[in-house]
This record gives sequence, structure tokens and C-alpha cells, in this order.
Amino acid sequence: AEAGGGGAWTQISSQTASGDTEIDFTTLSADYRDFMVVGSNIKSYINADMWVRVDAGSGFASADYKYTMVGNDSGGSASNVSSNSAAQVTLNYHGWDSAAAYNGAFQVIVFDVHSTTINKIMHCEYDYWDNVHELTCGVGSGSYDGATTAITGLRIMPASGNFPSGEFTLYGRKIT
Repeated sequence: AEAGGGGAWTQISSQTASGDTEIDFTTLSADYRDFMVVGSNIKSYINADMWVRVDAGSGFASADYKYTMVGNDSGGSASNVSSNSAAQVTLNYHGWDSAAAYNGAFQVIVFDVHSTTINKIMHCEYDYWDNVHELTCGVGSGSYDGATTAITGLRIMPASGNFPSGEFTLYGRKIT
């Protein structure tokens, strides 16, 4: 990490899930250009996909996302998933395993959130146990292209059910 705010990530806030259907970060200070959400020890109530949505100033959007993720599972299968027109960015290939012994983790970076002239791009990485008990990893990118307005919030949510537990932390990066 760099000193003096020249690109180092600063922890802004964190939330601990306990039966939550979504985790929202709605304070995206203009002091930061890029934001990262890190999730660890994420448990899923049911075998559900994990989603990312953004608020572009009029509520969390449920359309106009594109994403592409590439990965593999421990069974040797490719776990690639993509969409050119989705209701969210999906952070997995198979649903996250809901069995007690299994969990997952992810990192999502959203770049230039305050820009009003570009579509927003995300870099995503994830590691989790899938719904057939295989370790799965992937990396990819997502975009919200419904508006070029500033992003005012980030939401992590399962496609259905809730998060029985998990730690979610928001970081910001100053570019000075």
C-alpha cells in the first residue's frame, strides 16, 4: 500500500451478515475514485447465485448489466458464465453450496464511480464451494451500462434466500 493516499486502499466500513437478504454500501464518498467490496466466510441459506447491483442515483438497478466470468471447479470443469443483458452481475457459475461446512469469498472493484461520462466497469474475483461440493474459482468483469451517472451505492445479494453469515468490507482508493 502506498502512503499519503496515492492509490492505497482505505477501509471505509464493514458489515456482518446475519440472515440479511442483501448487503448495501450507500456511502460512496467523493474522497475516493474506486471502491472495492471484499466478502469472506460468506454462507448461503440455499444453493443460490451471488449477485452485484449498483445504484446509479435512482435505486438499485435490476437491468442493463453485462458480465463475463471464467473459471474452473475442482472436478476439472470450466465454469464460464456470461450475459450481454442481465438483471445483475453474477459472481459464480453454480450456486454457492448451502451446507454448513462450505463458504465462499469474493472481491469486486468498481472503477471511477463518480464519473458522469462513462459506463461503470467492475473487476470481479470469487472462490466458493459450489452446489455439488466442488471448489470453484473465477475471475471476470462486469458493467452497468444503463446510465453514465455516478454510482451512489453497491449491493451484494444472493439470487434467493439470505446470508446466514459473512463479513463484507468496503474499501476506497484515492487517486491524487
